[in-house]
Amino acid sequence: LTVGKWILAHAQVPFAEHWNMFALSKPWVAYSWSNEVLFAWFDGVFGAHGLLVLKILLGVGITFSFAYCYSRICEDWFIGLLIGALVTAGCYGHFTLRPQSLVWCYFIWALYWADQIRSEGLTRKSSLFLVLIFCAWANAHITTAIGLFAVTLWVYDREELPRTVLVALLCLMGTFLTPYLGAEWLVFLGKSNHPFQHASIMEFQPANILQYPTGVLLFLSIWVLVFLIRRPFAVAYSQLVVVGVMFFGALVVVKFIPFAVIVLGLLLADMWRSSGTYRNAFGNLGEAVERLRTFTARIPREGLTFVFLCSAIVSVVKVWREPIDTAVTPVHAVDFFLKEQLPHPVLNDFGKGGYLMYRLSNDDGTLDYPVAIDGRTNVTPHEIWEKFSKTFHGQYGWSEFIDAVDPQTILWRAESPTSNILLNNTDWCLIYRSGSNEEGYLLFVKHAFYEANREKYKSENCDVPSETSLDVS
Repeated sequence: LTVGKWILAHAQVPFAEHWNMFALSKPWVAYSWSNEVLFAWFDGVFGAHGLLVLKILLGVGITFSFAYCYSRICEDWFIGLLIGALVTAGCYGHFTLRPQSLVWCYFIWALYWADQIRSEGLTRKSSLFLVLIFCAWANAHITTAIGLFAVTLWVYDREELPRTVLVALLCLMGTFLTPYLGAEWLVFLGKSNHPFQHASIMEFQPANILQYPTGVLLFLSIWVLVFLIRRPFAVAYSQLVVVGVMFFGALVVVKFIPFAVIVLGLLLADMWRSSGTYRNAFGNLGEAVERLRTFTARIPREGLTFVFLCSAIVSVVKVWREPIDTAVTPVHAVDFFLKEQLPHPVLNDFGKGGYLMYRLSNDDGTLDYPVAIDGRTNVTPHEIWEKFSKTFHGQYGWSEFIDAVDPQTILWRAESPTSNILLNNTDWCLIYRSGSNEEGYLLFVKHAFYEANREKYKSENCDVPSETSLDVS
């Protein structure tokens, strides 16, 4: 949102960093600028509720794209909707109002046209759509390499090698139609090792069976495996390579599970189409699906639609009342910080730096005081990340990040071990607490500042008498 405000105010994309204190003036590529502009405009005009509407529309668009593309590919609306529902469930755990969610739409549509090219050949229409999709993708995220890899291998045919090369070139051409003229590729190559350097970030961790999307990934994989056992030569090797790479990539980095389930859904749709009336190719699963079709056909469509609409309305009303989840976003803590005009600089954690940027930014997207760290892994220097990681986890050398920032105020998550370390000394005084110990935020100030303003605050760890009590929300 902050970068989007900056772009709207300056009518250009940034080529240097303006918001992170450890990367100021260094070259930077705002590879998701198109989304940032859209989000910032919605926020400026409609506020938080506008962003909520945008998120709902994005969710509907993703779900529709899955259902439509899979239905067209497998030539069966029921199976397409079923696969689309499963893939949507596999993506749900990673869904939020971020560019990576919009990328799923680009990915499924790119694969849809790849399937059309494989079946009907390369046409002007399919060529144009591929260029447009990859152009939009390149202006939204740096993961176009995943799409280029998947589309190229999906259309690969030894007897149609020139067609494969042309498809790859068309996709590649689309990625250069950006304000940075393809510099996003350099950013992608530079970030290729980030999942391993930042393994402590949840989305960069390996998949495990306790994660809901992993269950969907395994279910789709079993469905595909049943078909391959019965008809091992019905799927091209190049398609199996795509599925295999995506599958193992998802196991290594949980963030890639949506890409894996999308490709698995595509392969399932393609296999269902190729099986024709021979449903035994799917074994008992094929029989179960046909029974499910028969069962759902008996349900009145009007009644089912009514149930879905009521469920959707209840869900929307619930989040509409509080569009920002204050349990995970330090809204009240930052409100207190701004109201009391606490001193800068502020020490914050990685996940909440973006929100702090947003609240501290001017109307033109600039900051009077840059943040210590934010959610952009391609901005924060590696040595700063290492220091932050020690601080956040309360490890040996936990004070290195604090020493590097030299803050006057600390905004920190209550569940972090460092919060307990700070509470057990009087160098930093706790003056505000929001939320719970499991999901809450603490505001600390230096002892000298607290001493100078002790009539305004009470600190539970510095033990200074005051007429007011600790503000707890």
